[in-house]
Amino acid sequence: MQLRGEVVSIKEVQVISEKFKKQEVILKQEGVEYDAEVPIEFIQDKGIELAKDLKVGQSYEIDINISGREWKDRHFVS
Repeated sequence: MQLRGEVVSIKEVQVISEKFKKQEVILKQEGVEYDAEVPIEFIQDKGIELAKDLKVGQSYEIDINISGREWKDRHFVS
């Protein structure tokens, strides 16, 4: 899926465990009927390397992979 919008926030890298880390970037979508700020997770070293070149206030087109999972009868999308 492709999202287009302006970066409004870049969070610090979060180290979840010694084997997993992520960085979240908040993108305000452009060209949609309703304003939406979408959190995008860049995971592991390769993903975080891609996020380092993003700048707050700049517009980008970002291709993302969406996945979902269930945990204790709740569903999450990442």
